[in-house]
Amino acid sequence: MSFVADLFNAAGRVAVITGGGTGLGFWMSEAWVKNGGKVYITGRREETLKDAVAKLNGISEGSAFYVHGDVSVQADVDKLARELSAREDAIDVLVNNAGTYKSDTKAPDALLPTFDSSNWASLFTLHAWAPAAVTSALVPLLVKAAKKGEGRGSVILIGSAGADFWFSSWPANGYTVTKVAEAALTKTLANKLIDHGVRVNTVNPGIFPTQVHDASASRAKEHADFLRRSIPMKRDGGADDISAIFLFLATKASAYVTGQEIYVDGGWTLVANGCSDANA
Repeated sequence: MSFVADLFNAAGRVAVITGGGTGLGFWMSEAWVKNGGKVYITGRREETLKDAVAKLNGISEGSAFYVHGDVSVQADVDKLARELSAREDAIDVLVNNAGTYKSDTKAPDALLPTFDSSNWASLFTLHAWAPAAVTSALVPLLVKAAKKGEGRGSVILIGSAGADFWFSSWPANGYTVTKVAEAALTKTLANKLIDHGVRVNTVNPGIFPTQVHDASASRAKEHADFLRRSIPMKRDGGADDISAIFLFLATKASAYVTGQEIYVDGGWTLVANGCSDANA
């Protein structure tokens, strides 16, 4: 094995990825399996999880498993911890990836949206509480892994580049605020766990073609115009883009990195807040 391959090696390591059945979560799961690791994925839709696990095991038999549940519900977080503790002695990587987007309703003549409290509560629960609760539930397994060294015991939060935006046409909504809270959580968890060898970092993606960011054929021209005007690299992010930074943070390659936010956004955050319009 080459020096570089050894740095990013996942062989014999176990990852847990919430929301791992689709989008970024599936791409990271796929990268982990291709790199020799074992992965457990979670999600609310069991059929989606079954399909994803079948695809992953088609790459490497016996490398992927799922635990059905909703990480925004305490009982399901407890179930996840119980099942993983029964199956594994240690967890090398935890990716808090589960997320959603719900915008607040804004009347055409209103200065601000209505800021629906139930919408904000569900977003805060999923984006801020759930990563904290899942990390807390799995931390004994993460600490056991960290004691083995070589970058094991890594926690990765999937945030959003949108947490850093405030330009005039960027929507004021609970999603952005909860992603800011998630970034703050990274610093808190990293500080609390550093003495135990567990590392905590955040990845902030920009625009990726997932269910959250629909780039369907019906919106192809509008989306292409948006990319040309707004993203310096003039394209969406793809599977390789998120997989590369995931493998870095999940392996020995980042053993000296904790408490950090890394943006994977094609340069969007370099220019967006200097624009008076999102498409300028």
